[in-house]
Amino acid sequence: MTTKDHLLASYPFICQAYDDEDSARAFCTQNNLQLLGMIEANPSIKTRILADESGPLSFLRHLLPPDNNPWGDFVYNPATKTLDACLRGTGTGLEWLADLLAVLTICRYFPGRCHEGMQLVFDCISQSVRLLIAKAPKDVATIRVHGHSLGCHLAALTAAQLRQFVIGIPIEVYLWEPPRFFDSGTAASWNRAFPNSWAIKNQHDLVVTVPPLFNGFNNIAQDVWVEGGWKWDDLKVAHHLETGPYPGVLRLPS
Repeated sequence: MTTKDHLLASYPFICQAYDDEDSARAFCTQNNLQLLGMIEANPSIKTRILADESGPLSFLRHLLPPDNNPWGDFVYNPATKTLDACLRGTGTGLEWLADLLAVLTICRYFPGRCHEGMQLVFDCISQSVRLLIAKAPKDVATIRVHGHSLGCHLAALTAAQLRQFVIGIPIEVYLWEPPRFFDSGTAASWNRAFPNSWAIKNQHDLVVTVPPLFNGFNNIAQDVWVEGGWKWDDLKVAHHLETGPYPGVLRLPS
């Protein structure tokens, strides 16, 4: 498969990461897939965040899924024995708020340092991710992890958790419009652990440039720069899957 083929195969999965459970089941039915479960926020952590009205967790109140809408899902293809873990961003532009805690801290899920604010978001779903990993069929041959925007950090840490529990199974990671979240040393270690990973970046999207390199953050995965859509008065066009990176991927050579 070419890089373009890999990205086009990932695209339907990252799009449906924004679905509710009913829509996710419909997607699986249409494509002969099995829905293993939805990625939910840990109720106890969610309660702590909602109670922290002015403390360090208060900004996460804006990043909690509205109406308990899940953060994505785990899907299994029995024909190809492929497990897909799909993690969405916030979907409303609120992913920018995660940068309010753009401070490097000890990473609890992968050796090294990472973005404190984004790790706090992963704390909300880490328990759900572990429970879904346990549901993976024993005959899984390939794992793909897909993330968009803030969901790219969640995808990177999900891949790290998967690697601990499904030893020896190849893992591919697809990061659509990722902000930066590891320091340079951790990014290099993550890249060695996950060599089959791609970062799809629309040239017009500012999200992929933050937090800045001079703050100690660095990129992960193999960069795939695309010429996607944008509007001078609406930066969300450049960042939105359907109007930014996807048109750019379609223009890639086959």
